[in-house]
Amino acid sequence: DNGPWVLDSVFSNVTGCEDHVLKVRELSGCSNIGVVEFRILEYPRFFTPNGDGENEFFRGTAVGIKDYELIIFNRWGEVMFKSTDPTEGWDGNHPNGKEAVEGVYSWSVFAKGQNDEPILKKGQLTLFR
Repeated sequence: DNGPWVLDSVFSNVTGCEDHVLKVRELSGCSNIGVVEFRILEYPRFFTPNGDGENEFFRGTAVGIKDYELIIFNRWGEVMFKSTDPTEGWDGNHPNGKEAVEGVYSWSVFAKGQNDEPILKKGQLTLFR
């Protein structure tokens, strides 16, 4: 991301789902520079909609993508939450408004990247009250 050249091949603090740029060159600097662009979509592994003001919603970091859709399912495949707004998150309730039980839920994100490449990301989350 246009930072200084480093010798270490492990990078920390690379977050968000914006495009990142990784450049590689020979130590002497005399080689061609290889360039790779990549994106990271981040989603938490748990959330706690318990009224304390922290982790009240399940939502990820989804910046710089198009045609976003997040769907959350319970273990029986019932859709618990669906949104096309990347800033909106699930509040831990059933679609009928009742609190969902603590436990593990599955989620899927469907989107398109900057060049209309399809993005599919899936995972599981745990709801704690």
